[in-house]
Amino acid sequence: MAAHPLDPLSPAELAAAIEIVRRERELTRDHLFVFTLLAEPSKAELDAWREGDPIDRAARITIWDRAEGLLIESVVGLDRKSTRLNSSHVA
Repeated sequence: MAAHPLDPLSPAELAAAIEIVRRERELTRDHLFVFTLLAEPSKAELDAWREGDPIDRAARITIWDRAEGLLIESVVGLDRKSTRLNSSHVA
């Protein structure tokens, strides 16, 4: 578990985020992971956070759909183990 809200995603968090988005988006071999990064909390959330407080962690994932020519952006909540936000863009 991260000690600070801005700590990088751990290997376990990365694996969990990828598993969640694969399951919820029903990804195939046509989907390639471009980026998986920490979805940083807002400045207000950071200002309010104190050491020992629980951290609501999330991953920002960008996926290339080769078949459709789309970039898919998702934010995956690691606490609730579900996708919070999805959007697609023509590449």
